[in-house]
Amino acid sequence: FQLNHLVTIGNHKTRRDVLELLSIMEAPSSHPLATALVNAAKKEGVLASNDTTTVTNHSILKGEGVTAFVDAEKVWVGNTKLFNRLGQYNQLHNDEKETAVKWDNDGGTVGFLGIENVGIVAMFCVSD
Repeated sequence: FQLNHLVTIGNHKTRRDVLELLSIMEAPSSHPLATALVNAAKKEGVLASNDTTTVTNHSILKGEGVTAFVDAEKVWVGNTKLFNRLGQYNQLHNDEKETAVKWDNDGGTVGFLGIENVGIVAMFCVSD
């Protein structure tokens, strides 16, 4: 698997910030999609800074994604189902939703990175 697309949403996080958060969130997982995200971050020179970052309550949300507190902020990485359940997917602009649907229709696996009280800050597409 490899990362094909990564789009930041809003002005909350830079691409580098997003890659770091994705790496932090996905590093504990052995899932092929998680490995693709961690490898994409490494490819761009972004490493999860475990020595300066506090990660607690890392949990797998079966069939949806993962969640954890990163430096006391609740963060989620997961699919459309997760972000619909959280009420964050509907906050995306229509063009962002259309892009996600296009990536899905093209055969990719679409995911999102969200932060509590902020919403979705990035969306990505991974495929094999």
